[in-house]
Amino acid sequence: MLPLLQTLALTWSLAAPEAPACAVGPAEASASTTTAAPTKRRRGRRGKAEATTAAVPTVGIPGQPGECVDATLQEQLLAKRRHRLTRDRLFVKALRHELTLAGGYYVSDLFDSTFTLGGQYTFFMSENFGAELSVGWSRLRSSVLDTIESANNFSLAVGGQDIVRVFGSLAWSPLYGKLRLVAAKILRYDLYLLAGPGVVVDPVSFGAAGNFGLGVRIFLHPAVALRFEVRDYLYRQSLLSEQYYVNDVAFTTGLSVLVPLRN
Repeated sequence: MLPLLQTLALTWSLAAPEAPACAVGPAEASASTTTAAPTKRRRGRRGKAEATTAAVPTVGIPGQPGECVDATLQEQLLAKRRHRLTRDRLFVKALRHELTLAGGYYVSDLFDSTFTLGGQYTFFMSENFGAELSVGWSRLRSSVLDTIESANNFSLAVGGQDIVRVFGSLAWSPLYGKLRLVAAKILRYDLYLLAGPGVVVDPVSFGAAGNFGLGVRIFLHPAVALRFEVRDYLYRQSLLSEQYYVNDVAFTTGLSVLVPLRN
């Protein structure tokens, strides 16, 4: 009788389930796995054979209650998640100063088209907003006025005069991206809009003026960029006793340097 009882006790101890090393919730019970190591036998106090089973920690579903994730697997999951996140800007503008020299073509409503030269200083409060001071210079040219002066034998003292434009503007950059021109080269660009008041100083202009513009920066280096810009200048001019509201347009290309030189 005694050998039969010992055999039943040994069978019951081998069949008894082991609790998992990590508790899992109902939702993750189906996804959890427990791997049992080979069974080891040891002697009890009374000489009865007992069996123990070593359990490997259960791997649960990350983010669920009662999760238990292997350290290596957790690091792999976090690495994949970091890879999916948007990367930071390679060219930072916030709290930097931009100095620009520019030149281009100036189209006038009442006078002939001519060149324009100038410069801009911009301070960026953030990546999207900046305050700009711009100065432009051109020469007034008019073939019509030259014809009138020749026909009437008098001078209007308008042609050949300097025209200076000084404006303060608020710049907004809603778009930053990259552009692939050739197979191995990727260029970063920054699209911006600007608007602000100012003055135009020349013999026939007076009063306040406004300017509105659209431009794009193409970054060649963390501290160097090309600027392509179009601006519309709205102001009032007086010519031959008549007053006109004009929309002069300037197309310019410039080279910018950002200070400090590093992001």
